[in-house]
Amino acid sequence: MKAAITAGCLLGVAVLLVGGGVAAAQTTSPAPPGGGGTAAQLSEQDRAFMMENAQTNLAEISTGQLAIQRASSPSTKQTAQTVVSDHQQALAQLRDIAQRYSVTLPDSPNPTQQQLARQLQSLTGLAFDRTLLPAWIGGHQQAIAQAQQEIASGTNADVQQYARGFLPVAQKHLQMAQSDLQQLGGAAPGGVNAGTGGAAAPWASRGLLGGLLGGGSLLVAAALLLLRRRRA
Repeated sequence: MKAAITAGCLLGVAVLLVGGGVAAAQTTSPAPPGGGGTAAQLSEQDRAFMMENAQTNLAEISTGQLAIQRASSPSTKQTAQTVVSDHQQALAQLRDIAQRYSVTLPDSPNPTQQQLARQLQSLTGLAFDRTLLPAWIGGHQQAIAQAQQEIASGTNADVQQYARGFLPVAQKHLQMAQSDLQQLGGAAPGGVNAGTGGAAAPWASRGLLGGLLGGGSLLVAAALLLLRRRRA
């Protein structure tokens, strides 16, 4: 009798978990195509990532445009062209998401990024390259960490999808900047884990619903096992 009651309780908990997972998934669903989303559909993590990433894109576009004009190394100039093009595309995608969810993004880099841009404007040639490349390496390392954090901890599917697309772009830029600095005879600062979004968060694609369903399945299996033992 006690085994049957225990099994029934476990089945009830499993149903509650599965039902709760469905409700949680519904609260974080992406906005319908073409608009209609609200800022309430974004978590604090989602919004923080969007703000920081917008400033990163703006900063990389600004410094990249300076590098095209002032860098001494042809390789650095080529990297700059790639950086500018890629971050312009990323910023356009992010702005589209922000508009869909009625979020106002920053229209300028953060103060530290602006200070770097002012410093670079006073430099040319090799001095420019040796100032820019370490800053690019550090900036892209930070951008990679922010994207990985969003993939792991974000809740909005649209923002997470953007982060997954942004991550390999930032990793590519990091590798290019490190290579350019080494060609100039400088030691590139230590890199970061350049794994994919899946490696950073193997459960991210499953989402909250997948995790709860998995827990519910275990409880259901345990309840059935107790019932079979009782009947035996």
